[in-house]
Amino acid sequence: PRRRSKSFTMKVERDVEEAAASLGTPGHRWLLLRHGQTDANAEGRVQGSTDFSRLTEEGQRQARQAGEFVATLDIDKVLLTVPC
Repeated sequence: PRRRSKSFTMKVERDVEEAAASLGTPGHRWLLLRHGQTDANAEGRVQGSTDFSRLTEEGQRQARQAGEFVATLDIDKVLLTVPC
């Protein structure tokens, strides 16, 4: 597994803490997105956090649609997870 530096991990933790602190603040809205369908999802396999699975054609379509939708939003900050 790929290891993250301590400074990277600490920055992510600060970003998450800052975002969590804004949860009850008026004017903040949250949008949670999941990746599009992968070949493992389509086959009913549990995959966890690997990079072996690829988006299916349906997953690519879903990702394009999500990107088009997100592009219409006024976004101040993006938090995302990455495989560790």
